[in-house]
Amino acid sequence: MFYHMTGLHIDTQFTCVCFYILFLSQYLCKKKLPTRTNRIYGIMLLVGGLNLAFDILTVYTITHLTTSHPLINRMAHQIFIGSLDVFIALLCYYVLSLIPRERPLTPRYIVLLMLPVALSLIAVLTGPLSYYNDGKYAYSWGFSANTVYLSIAIYLFLTFYYLLRYRLHIGSRIFVPISIAVGVEIAIALLQLRHPEWLISSLGITLILGFIYVSLANPGEYTEKQTGCLGRYAFQIMLDEKLRFDDTFYVISIFLDNQNFIINTFGHRMSDQMLGRLAKTLEKTMAVPIYHTRSRCLSAICSGSAEAVRIQTDALAALLDQSIQVEHTSLHAQTRIYVIAAPQFFKTPDAFEAIQDHLALQSPNVNPDHQPVLFYGEAEAKALKRRVDIQTLLQKAVMKQDFHVVYQPIYNTHTQTIQSAEALVRLNDTQTLGFISPEEFIPIAEHLGLIEDIGRFVFQEVCAFSHKNDLPNKGIAFMEINLSVIQCMNPNLTAELKAIMDTYHLDPGYFNLEITETAATLDSPFIDKNITALKALGCHFSMDDYGTGYSNLARMTETPYTIIKLDKSLIWPYFNHGTYTQESKRSRVILPSTVAMVNDLGASIVAEGVETKAMVKSLAAMGVDYLQGYYFSRPVPDLEFLEFLDTFIKQFT
Repeated sequence: MFYHMTGLHIDTQFTCVCFYILFLSQYLCKKKLPTRTNRIYGIMLLVGGLNLAFDILTVYTITHLTTSHPLINRMAHQIFIGSLDVFIALLCYYVLSLIPRERPLTPRYIVLLMLPVALSLIAVLTGPLSYYNDGKYAYSWGFSANTVYLSIAIYLFLTFYYLLRYRLHIGSRIFVPISIAVGVEIAIALLQLRHPEWLISSLGITLILGFIYVSLANPGEYTEKQTGCLGRYAFQIMLDEKLRFDDTFYVISIFLDNQNFIINTFGHRMSDQMLGRLAKTLEKTMAVPIYHTRSRCLSAICSGSAEAVRIQTDALAALLDQSIQVEHTSLHAQTRIYVIAAPQFFKTPDAFEAIQDHLALQSPNVNPDHQPVLFYGEAEAKALKRRVDIQTLLQKAVMKQDFHVVYQPIYNTHTQTIQSAEALVRLNDTQTLGFISPEEFIPIAEHLGLIEDIGRFVFQEVCAFSHKNDLPNKGIAFMEINLSVIQCMNPNLTAELKAIMDTYHLDPGYFNLEITETAATLDSPFIDKNITALKALGCHFSMDDYGTGYSNLARMTETPYTIIKLDKSLIWPYFNHGTYTQESKRSRVILPSTVAMVNDLGASIVAEGVETKAMVKSLAAMGVDYLQGYYFSRPVPDLEFLEFLDTFIKQFT
C-alpha cells in the first residue's frame, strides 16, 4: 500500500526533487561514456524523475478526492506506483550489467528477468485500485498496489543475490556503494510500511540515484582536467564492455610522435590544449568518443566493416595533416595511425595494453612507404610476440644475471696501439630467439625499469675483468662503459659506482662513461649532479653517438667531456666517393669541420664504424684521436679480447 498524509505536505518530495535536479544537471552537462550501464542509469534518471513528479501529484489528488477527477487520480497513482516498480527493476538490471561476463545475457534470460515487472504493470493498468482518506491518513490500496509490492520485493532480493554471488568479480568499488543503495531502499520500504505518514518512498529513489551517480556513473571521473579528454580509465571501461557484448570492432590509435618536442618548446599547457582541441575535432569528424589512452596517444573505438573503418581513417589522416590553432600558434601533430581489430588480435583489455605498449615503442620511421593508416596484422602480432618473449627473457636474465659483456677494441692513432675498449652488453637465447641486438632489448629493458640492474651488472663485470687480468698494466688506459638516461638520473648513481670501483681497487680515472647525445642534451639537475660528482672522483665522460641527435653545442661546452664519439652515420657518407649524393657532399664539409671544432674545444675524438684501411689513414690525418670498428675487431668476449691484445702488434704493424 502507498500512504499519504492529508494536506499538501510535500517537504520530503520537494527536497528530493532539488537533489534530483542537481544530479540530472550534472549528468547531462558532462561528457558521458556510451556504455550499457550508463544508458540504463540514464533511463533510471528519467523514470525516477517521473516517479517524483507523480508522487507530488498523487499527494494532491488523494488529499482532494472530492474535487479531483477520478480518472486523473487513478492515472496519477498508476504512473506513480508503476514507475516505482520499473525503477527497482532497472536497478536490478543495472547491477546485472555491471557483472563481468564472458558472454552477454541471452534474450530469454532478459525476458524472464523482466517478467515480474511486466505482470505487475498489467495488474496496475487493469486491476482494482481503491483510495482511503479518513482525515488523518490517505492511501491507495488494492490488488494493483500489492502486486507492485511483491514485484519490488522480488527485484530487491535478486539485486542483493547478484551482488553477493558476484562480489569477488565486481570488486569492492562496485559492491560497496550498490549494496548500501539496496540496503537503504530495503530499509526505506520497511519504514514506509511501519510509518505510512513519513512519505519517504521518493527518498529511496533519490538516494539510489545519488549513490550510483557519485560512486559509479559520475561523468567527471572519466574526463581529464588538463586536456578535457576522456581518460584511460574511461577507455578501459568502454573497451571491456565492447569485448563482452560486440562480435567485431576496431580500435583506432593515433600516436603523436612530436608531443615531447611540443612540450619542450611550448610547455605542458599548450600540449594539453592541443590534445584537447585535437580530440574534439576528431570526435566531430568520427562521431565517436575519443580517449587519451597514454601520454602521447589518442584512441577511438569504432564498429562497422573493415572497409568502412578504412574510409573513416583515411579521412582522419587527411584531417590530422592540418595544423591546429592553439593560443595564436599553429601546431602540427606528427602522427602514426594504427587500426587494431578485435577480437582477432586481442580478447582482453590487458592484451590490448600490450599491443599499445609495443606500438608506442616503434620508431616514427616504422612506416617506410608513408601510408597514412597502418592496419595491425600478423607481422605486427609476430613482432609483439617476440617483444613479449624478450621481456620474459630479460626478467629472467636480470634475476639470474645471465647477460654477457663483450669488448670492442679502440685504436689510438697517435701511439698506434689498442689503448681502450668499449664494454657492450649482450643477451642471447640459444633455444628460441637467438641473438638479440642491444638496439632491440635495451629500449624494452628501459620500458620495464630493468636498465639500472643491467647497467650495474655491466659495470661490475668490467671491473672484475679488468682487476683479474690487470688490464691497466697491459696498455688499456681506460674502459668505455655506457650509461643510460635512466641511470644518469639515479640520485644514488655516484655512490653505487664508487662502491664497485673500491671493491676491485680500480682508479676512477680508468673509466670513461659514455652518455648518449640525447641524454646529454636533457636539462636534468640529476644528470648534472651525477656528472659533477663522478668527475670530482676522477671519472671521464664521453658524448656518445654525436651526430644522431640535436647536437646541442651549448651542452658540449658546458659539460666537461673528455671524448666526443662520432657516430658512423656522420662518417660513412664522407667515404662514399663513388656516389656523389647530397648526403656525401654535406658530409665532406661537416665531418672535417666537426673534427676541427672538437679539437679546438680540447676534447679527444673517437670515430665509430671504421671498416677499411683508407678510413684509418684519412681519419687519422684529419685529426681523429681514436678509431673503433670492424677493421680492427668486432665486439668479442673477454678471453678473445685478451688474445686480441696479445696478437695485435703482429697483425697491424
